[in-house]
Amino acid sequence: MQRCRVESIIKELIKKGIIDKNVLDFKLFNGGTSSQIGCLRMEDGKKIVVKSNVPKVLEAEIYFLNFYQDVSLFPKIIYADPAFKYILYTYVEGEMSGDFQRKDALKDLVHKVINHYKPAETHNIWGLMEEPVSSWQDFLSAEVEVADERLSAILSKEDYRLIKSFVMNSNRNELDTPYLLHGDCGVHNFLFKNSNLIGVIDPTPIIGMPIYDLVFAFCSSPIDLSWETITEAAEELKFPIMEENLIKEVMIGLYIRISRCVAYHPNDLPMYLKAWSEWKEILKRKGGTC
Repeated sequence: MQRCRVESIIKELIKKGIIDKNVLDFKLFNGGTSSQIGCLRMEDGKKIVVKSNVPKVLEAEIYFLNFYQDVSLFPKIIYADPAFKYILYTYVEGEMSGDFQRKDALKDLVHKVINHYKPAETHNIWGLMEEPVSSWQDFLSAEVEVADERLSAILSKEDYRLIKSFVMNSNRNELDTPYLLHGDCGVHNFLFKNSNLIGVIDPTPIIGMPIYDLVFAFCSSPIDLSWETITEAAEELKFPIMEENLIKEVMIGLYIRISRCVAYHPNDLPMYLKAWSEWKEILKRKGGTC
Protein backbone atom coordinates (compact mmCIF):
# COMPACT_ATOMS: atom_id res chain seq x y z
CA MET A 1 0.00 0.00 0.00
CA GLN A 2 1.50 3.30 -1.04
CA ARG A 3 1.94 5.88 1.72
CA CYS A 4 -0.28 8.35 -0.11
CA ARG A 5 -3.06 5.73 -0.16
CA VAL A 6 -2.76 5.21 3.61
CA GLU A 7 -2.74 8.96 4.21
CA SER A 8 -5.86 9.33 2.10
CA ILE A 9 -7.65 6.59 4.08
CA ILE A 10 -6.57 8.16 7.40
CA LYS A 11 -7.97 11.55 6.36
CA GLU A 12 -11.24 9.91 5.33
CA LEU A 13 -11.50 8.02 8.63
CA ILE A 14 -10.81 11.16 10.68
CA LYS A 15 -13.41 13.09 8.67
CA LYS A 16 -16.00 10.34 9.32
CA GLY A 17 -15.11 10.26 13.02
CA ILE A 18 -14.06 6.60 12.86
CA ILE A 19 -10.67 7.41 14.39
CA ASP A 20 -9.36 10.54 16.07
CA LYS A 21 -6.55 12.75 14.85
CA ASN A 22 -3.97 11.18 17.13
CA VAL A 23 -2.32 8.82 14.66
CA LEU A 24 1.38 8.82 15.59
CA ASP A 25 2.59 6.87 12.57
CA PHE A 26 1.87 3.94 10.30
CA LYS A 27 3.88 1.00 9.02
CA LEU A 28 3.38 -0.73 5.69
CA PHE A 29 3.41 -4.54 5.57
CA ASN A 30 3.99 -6.92 2.71
CA GLY A 31 0.53 -7.93 1.53
CA GLY A 32 -0.62 -10.90 -0.47
CA THR A 33 -1.15 -11.16 -4.21
CA SER A 34 -3.56 -8.23 -4.37
CA SER A 35 -3.94 -7.00 -0.78
CA GLN A 36 -2.21 -3.95 0.67
CA ILE A 37 -1.83 -3.76 4.44
CA GLY A 38 -0.66 -1.14 6.92
CA CYS A 39 -0.70 -0.68 10.70
CA LEU A 40 -1.72 2.57 12.37
CA ARG A 41 -0.24 3.36 15.79
CA MET A 42 -2.48 5.59 17.86
CA GLU A 43 -1.48 8.01 20.60
CA ASP A 44 -3.05 5.80 23.29
CA GLY A 45 -0.78 2.93 22.22
CA LYS A 46 -3.41 0.97 20.33
CA LYS A 47 -2.63 -0.45 16.90
CA ILE A 48 -5.14 -0.75 14.09
CA VAL A 49 -4.72 -2.66 10.83
CA VAL A 50 -5.92 -1.07 7.59
CA LYS A 51 -6.27 -3.33 4.57
CA SER A 52 -7.11 -2.50 0.97
CA ASN A 53 -7.97 -4.96 -1.79
CA VAL A 54 -10.14 -5.56 -4.82
CA PRO A 55 -13.72 -4.80 -3.66
CA LYS A 56 -15.19 -8.25 -4.36
CA VAL A 57 -12.30 -9.89 -2.47
CA LEU A 58 -12.58 -7.52 0.47
CA GLU A 59 -16.36 -7.91 0.54
CA ALA A 60 -15.90 -11.67 1.02
CA GLU A 61 -13.37 -11.11 3.82
CA ILE A 62 -15.67 -8.65 5.59
CA TYR A 63 -18.55 -11.11 5.32
CA PHE A 64 -16.38 -13.88 6.79
CA LEU A 65 -15.15 -11.81 9.75
CA ASN A 66 -18.68 -10.68 10.56
CA PHE A 67 -19.97 -14.25 10.22
CA TYR A 68 -17.37 -15.47 12.72
CA GLN A 69 -17.04 -12.44 14.97
CA ASP A 70 -17.35 -14.73 18.01
CA VAL A 71 -14.27 -16.80 17.05
CA SER A 72 -11.49 -15.48 19.27
CA LEU A 73 -8.58 -16.15 16.89
CA PHE A 74 -10.00 -14.03 14.07
CA PRO A 75 -9.46 -10.24 13.98
CA LYS A 76 -12.43 -8.05 14.88
CA ILE A 77 -13.72 -5.50 12.39
CA ILE A 78 -13.52 -1.90 13.57
CA TYR A 79 -14.84 -0.34 10.38
CA ALA A 80 -15.60 -1.54 6.85
CA ASP A 81 -15.84 0.90 3.98
CA PRO A 82 -19.36 0.67 2.44
CA ALA A 83 -17.84 0.47 -1.05
CA PHE A 84 -15.45 -2.31 0.12
CA LYS A 85 -12.35 -0.27 -0.71
CA TYR A 86 -10.71 -0.91 2.66
CA ILE A 87 -11.28 -2.38 6.10
CA LEU A 88 -10.03 -1.60 9.62
CA TYR A 89 -9.61 -4.43 12.09
CA THR A 90 -7.91 -5.16 15.40
CA TYR A 91 -4.17 -5.75 15.48
CA VAL A 92 -3.10 -9.11 16.94
CA GLU A 93 0.25 -9.01 18.74
CA GLY A 94 2.06 -12.15 17.68
CA GLU A 95 4.77 -13.68 15.52
CA MET A 96 4.09 -15.17 12.11
CA SER A 97 6.76 -17.77 12.62
CA GLY A 98 8.75 -19.13 15.48
CA ASP A 99 9.21 -22.12 17.71
CA PHE A 100 5.92 -23.98 17.95
CA GLN A 101 4.77 -27.58 18.01
CA ARG A 102 2.89 -28.62 14.89
CA LYS A 103 0.65 -31.09 16.70
CA ASP A 104 -0.35 -28.52 19.31
CA ALA A 105 -0.95 -25.81 16.71
CA LEU A 106 -3.22 -28.05 14.63
CA LYS A 107 -5.17 -29.14 17.69
CA ASP A 108 -5.60 -25.50 18.73
CA LEU A 109 -6.79 -24.72 15.21
CA VAL A 110 -9.38 -27.48 15.42
CA HIS A 111 -10.67 -26.50 18.87
CA LYS A 112 -10.55 -22.72 18.50
CA VAL A 113 -11.46 -22.30 14.83
CA ILE A 114 -12.63 -25.26 12.74
CA ASN A 115 -14.99 -26.73 15.32
CA HIS A 116 -16.74 -23.35 15.37
CA TYR A 117 -17.49 -23.42 11.65
CA LYS A 118 -21.13 -23.03 10.66
CA PRO A 119 -23.08 -23.97 7.53
CA ALA A 120 -22.89 -21.35 4.82
CA GLU A 121 -25.97 -19.18 4.34
CA THR A 122 -25.82 -19.59 0.57
CA HIS A 123 -27.34 -22.52 -1.30
CA ASN A 124 -25.88 -24.57 -4.15
CA ILE A 125 -22.71 -22.47 -4.16
CA TRP A 126 -19.26 -23.88 -3.51
CA GLY A 127 -15.64 -22.78 -3.73
CA LEU A 128 -14.31 -19.23 -3.55
CA MET A 129 -16.99 -16.78 -2.44
CA GLU A 130 -16.05 -14.26 -5.12
CA GLU A 131 -15.86 -16.92 -7.85
CA PRO A 132 -18.28 -19.69 -6.84
CA VAL A 133 -18.89 -22.95 -8.71
CA SER A 134 -21.76 -25.43 -8.60
CA SER A 135 -20.12 -28.22 -6.59
CA TRP A 136 -17.23 -29.05 -4.26
CA GLN A 137 -15.96 -31.50 -6.85
CA ASP A 138 -15.82 -28.72 -9.45
CA PHE A 139 -13.76 -26.53 -7.14
CA LEU A 140 -11.25 -29.24 -6.21
CA SER A 141 -11.10 -30.51 -9.78
CA ALA A 142 -10.11 -27.06 -11.04
CA GLU A 143 -7.42 -26.85 -8.36
CA VAL A 144 -6.04 -30.24 -9.38
CA GLU A 145 -6.00 -29.28 -13.08
CA VAL A 146 -3.93 -26.18 -12.31
CA ALA A 147 -1.61 -28.30 -10.17
CA ASP A 148 -1.19 -30.85 -12.95
CA GLU A 149 0.07 -28.17 -15.34
CA ARG A 150 2.81 -27.21 -12.88
CA LEU A 151 3.70 -30.77 -11.90
CA SER A 152 3.87 -32.42 -15.31
CA ALA A 153 7.67 -32.62 -15.15
CA ILE A 154 7.79 -33.52 -11.44
CA LEU A 155 5.08 -36.06 -10.67
CA SER A 156 3.73 -38.79 -12.94
CA LYS A 157 0.46 -38.93 -14.84
CA GLU A 158 -0.40 -41.87 -12.61
CA ASP A 159 -0.17 -39.53 -9.64
CA TYR A 160 -2.50 -37.07 -11.36
CA ARG A 161 -5.01 -39.78 -12.22
CA LEU A 162 -4.93 -41.07 -8.65
CA ILE A 163 -5.72 -37.64 -7.20
CA LYS A 164 -8.34 -36.97 -9.84
CA SER A 165 -10.06 -40.24 -8.94
CA PHE A 166 -10.17 -39.18 -5.29
CA VAL A 167 -11.72 -35.84 -6.20
CA MET A 168 -14.37 -37.38 -8.44
CA ASN A 169 -15.41 -39.93 -5.81
CA SER A 170 -18.43 -38.25 -4.25
CA ASN A 171 -18.57 -40.89 -1.50
CA ARG A 172 -15.44 -39.29 -0.01
CA ASN A 173 -17.48 -36.36 1.29
CA GLU A 174 -19.29 -37.36 4.45
CA LEU A 175 -21.10 -34.03 4.85
CA ASP A 176 -23.84 -32.79 2.54
CA THR A 177 -23.88 -29.29 3.98
CA PRO A 178 -21.32 -26.70 2.79
CA TYR A 179 -19.60 -24.66 5.48
CA LEU A 180 -17.98 -21.25 5.37
CA LEU A 181 -14.21 -21.79 5.61
CA HIS A 182 -11.19 -19.52 6.09
CA GLY A 183 -9.78 -20.83 2.82
CA ASP A 184 -6.15 -19.76 3.27
CA CYS A 185 -5.65 -21.47 6.61
CA GLY A 186 -1.87 -21.97 6.49
CA VAL A 187 1.06 -21.29 8.79
CA HIS A 188 1.79 -18.13 6.77
CA ASN A 189 -1.42 -16.71 8.25
CA PHE A 190 -0.94 -17.98 11.82
CA LEU A 191 0.19 -15.75 14.68
CA PHE A 192 1.94 -17.21 17.73
CA LYS A 193 2.82 -15.95 21.18
CA ASN A 194 4.89 -18.04 23.58
CA SER A 195 4.53 -20.92 21.10
CA ASN A 196 0.72 -20.73 21.34
CA LEU A 197 -1.58 -20.08 18.39
CA ILE A 198 -3.27 -16.74 19.12
CA GLY A 199 -4.44 -15.51 15.72
CA VAL A 200 -5.47 -16.58 12.23
CA ILE A 201 -5.55 -13.72 9.72
CA ASP A 202 -6.20 -12.93 6.05
CA PRO A 203 -9.09 -15.23 5.11
CA THR A 204 -9.84 -16.06 1.48
CA PRO A 205 -13.35 -17.38 2.20
CA ILE A 206 -14.31 -20.69 0.64
CA ILE A 207 -17.60 -22.54 0.88
CA GLY A 208 -16.80 -26.21 1.30
CA MET A 209 -15.90 -29.03 3.69
CA PRO A 210 -14.29 -28.20 7.07
CA ILE A 211 -11.62 -30.89 6.62
CA TYR A 212 -10.23 -28.74 3.79
CA ASP A 213 -8.93 -26.11 6.21
CA LEU A 214 -7.30 -28.66 8.49
CA VAL A 215 -5.57 -30.37 5.57
CA PHE A 216 -4.56 -26.99 4.14
CA ALA A 217 -2.96 -26.05 7.46
CA PHE A 218 -1.23 -29.42 7.72
CA CYS A 219 0.20 -29.21 4.18
CA SER A 220 1.11 -25.51 4.33
CA SER A 221 4.58 -26.31 5.69
CA PRO A 222 6.84 -29.22 4.68
CA ILE A 223 7.81 -29.79 8.31
CA ASP A 224 6.33 -32.83 10.09
CA LEU A 225 3.89 -34.09 7.47
CA SER A 226 3.41 -37.29 9.44
CA TRP A 227 0.41 -39.55 9.78
CA GLU A 228 0.41 -39.12 13.56
CA THR A 229 0.33 -35.33 13.40
CA ILE A 230 -2.73 -35.06 11.17
CA THR A 231 -4.66 -37.94 12.75
CA GLU A 232 -4.29 -36.55 16.27
CA ALA A 233 -5.78 -33.26 15.09
CA ALA A 234 -8.50 -34.94 12.98
CA GLU A 235 -9.62 -36.98 15.99
CA GLU A 236 -10.52 -33.71 17.71
CA LEU A 237 -12.81 -32.57 14.88
CA LYS A 238 -16.53 -32.37 15.56
CA PHE A 239 -16.92 -33.35 11.90
CA PRO A 240 -16.14 -37.11 11.83
CA ILE A 241 -14.04 -38.48 8.98
CA MET A 242 -13.12 -42.06 8.18
CA GLU A 243 -9.42 -42.97 8.13
CA GLU A 244 -9.48 -43.91 4.44
CA ASN A 245 -11.09 -40.59 3.51
CA LEU A 246 -8.63 -38.63 5.63
CA ILE A 247 -5.76 -40.17 3.67
CA LYS A 248 -7.39 -39.14 0.40
CA GLU A 249 -8.04 -35.61 1.64
CA VAL A 250 -4.40 -35.24 2.69
CA MET A 251 -3.15 -36.52 -0.64
CA ILE A 252 -5.40 -34.11 -2.56
CA GLY A 253 -4.19 -31.25 -0.38
CA LEU A 254 -0.56 -32.31 -0.65
CA TYR A 255 -0.76 -32.59 -4.44
CA ILE A 256 -2.14 -29.06 -4.71
CA ARG A 257 0.40 -27.76 -2.18
CA ILE A 258 3.35 -29.26 -4.06
CA SER A 259 2.26 -27.38 -7.17
CA ARG A 260 2.19 -24.11 -5.23
CA CYS A 261 5.57 -24.96 -3.78
CA VAL A 262 6.95 -25.26 -7.32
CA ALA A 263 5.58 -21.82 -8.17
CA TYR A 264 6.36 -19.91 -4.97
CA HIS A 265 8.68 -21.89 -2.64
CA PRO A 266 10.90 -24.12 -4.79
CA ASN A 267 13.42 -24.62 -1.99
CA ASP A 268 10.81 -26.66 -0.11
CA LEU A 269 10.27 -29.07 -3.01
CA PRO A 270 12.60 -31.89 -1.85
CA MET A 271 10.84 -32.11 1.52
CA TYR A 272 7.41 -32.13 -0.11
CA LEU A 273 8.41 -34.83 -2.57
CA LYS A 274 9.68 -36.96 0.31
CA ALA A 275 6.34 -36.48 2.05
CA TRP A 276 4.52 -37.40 -1.17
CA SER A 277 6.34 -40.73 -1.35
CA GLU A 278 5.60 -41.39 2.33
CA TRP A 279 1.90 -40.70 1.89
CA LYS A 280 1.71 -43.01 -1.11
CA GLU A 281 3.14 -45.71 1.15
CA ILE A 282 0.59 -44.84 3.84
CA LEU A 283 -2.15 -45.28 1.24
CA LYS A 284 -0.85 -48.73 0.35
CA ARG A 285 -0.37 -49.75 3.96
CA LYS A 286 -3.83 -48.67 5.02
CA GLY A 287 -5.50 -50.74 2.33
CA GLY A 288 -5.85 -48.27 -0.50
CA THR A 289 -4.52 -48.47 -4.03
CA CYS A 290 -1.68 -46.51 -5.52
